[in-house]
Order: sequence, then C-alpha cells, then structure tokens
Amino acid sequence: MTAHYIDTLRLAVIEGKWAEKFGELPRNISVKPMFDFLSDILKSNQHAYQYEMVSDLHSLQFTIQRICQDAEIKIIYIGTHGTKNTIDFINERVNYKIFGDMIVEQLHRSNKKIDGLYLGACLIGNKRVAKYILEKTSNIKWIAGYSDEIDFTISSCFDLLFFRHYYYFYRNTVLTAADAMHYMDPFLISISGLMQTKMENQKDTERLSGNDVNFDHREIFPHPLGLGFGIFKSENGRIVDALRDF
Repeated sequence: MTAHYIDTLRLAVIEGKWAEKFGELPRNISVKPMFDFLSDILKSNQHAYQYEMVSDLHSLQFTIQRICQDAEIKIIYIGTHGTKNTIDFINERVNYKIFGDMIVEQLHRSNKKIDGLYLGACLIGNKRVAKYILEKTSNIKWIAGYSDEIDFTISSCFDLLFFRHYYYFYRNTVLTAADAMHYMDPFLISISGLMQTKMENQKDTERLSGNDVNFDHREIFPHPLGLGFGIFKSENGRIVDALRDF
C-alpha cells in the first residue's frame, strides 16, 4: 500500500481562555505547548498547524470563517469549557444548537469539507450534540469529544495520544483520513479505561470485585477515572458512536 504523506498536520487548534469557574479571571494555561510538541515530533517544527484563541461566539465564528477559506485544514480542534448543553467562553455560554448551526453555516457557505471536529471540552462531546450537528451536514465526517467532566491534564494526555496515533496511521499506513479513523478504533478500545465514562468504569470495577465482601471499590476509587470519549459519525442513515455502537 502506498504511503500517504502530508506537508502539515492539516489541523486548526482553537482555544478559549481557561478559568476555574465560569466568569472568573482566566488562568495562563493552554493546550498550545502540547500541539507544539506534537507538531515538532511529527513534522520537525512547531508551525505545522494553525493556532487561534477566541473569547466568545463572535470571535469563534470569525475564526471558523477564516479557517474555512484554507483548503489545507481538515481537522478543527476546539478547546474550552463546556456543559452538556453549552460551549463556554470567558463570559459567554453558548447553547449547543447555536454553536452547531454556526459551524454548519460556515462550512456550507464556503463549501468546506472537513474530516473531523474534535471538542476538547467537558460534557459537550456527547451523542445528542454530535447528532444535532451531523444530521444537518455531510461536510463533517466525524465528531469526537468527551461526555464526562474531564481533568485538564488527563484529557490533554489523551488528546496527545489520539492525534499521535491518528497521524501515524494517516501518514504512514493508509491512504485516507477515513481509513485512519478505522485503524484508530482498536487503539482507543485498548485504552478503554480512559475512553469509557466514569459510570462504565465503576460497573467494570464492581464486576471484577465479584462477591468479595471485603472489597469496596468506593474506598479504593472514590472518584472513578473516565473521560467518556466518543467518536460519532453517520452510518447507514443514523448517527453512531464508533467506539460503542457495534
């Protein structure tokens, strides 16, 4: 099979300012060093991707509009706070339908097709949000994200693992980005403890403990680890989670 090489990562990283709580002063933490590292490892420089910072829906819309004019970009990563129903900026909480409609409108207006939209935010990377967006457009092949509350450090490590393996398969093994995602599924399942939701992990721990009355998982794991990571795509007329809907 012929290797498929790309000159850049074809990736746009959009990030909001981070604060402990909604409306508080932001902190000087960022996912940018992680993507600088990824770019350096894969492309031997830190400039093989686009980085943008936004503060509200208006600046996000402007940034998406500009990215849609760049034929190189095939994946959009958005890192910010989130809830089950909103994507959150420093002082603005945006409903997922407004967010999704804006993304779809900008893609359709520019006739832009992307391989993936990666939501690096708590809770909003759930099937309901992905379904709302994917049912409105065929210009996005997949949406990935987290349906649980996530720790910044752990989720950043997971993001790094995800993109490192994605680009490995995309660059060295297969011909298309769609094939790369197919090859990604076994890798993600192999680290299922991180991929699963906290509830799924808790059930697995209870199952492994069996009938041992001396084993109390709540004492050992009072806060079960889990990110609730999912990859959603349209398949045979319905929206599926590629990691769960077999």
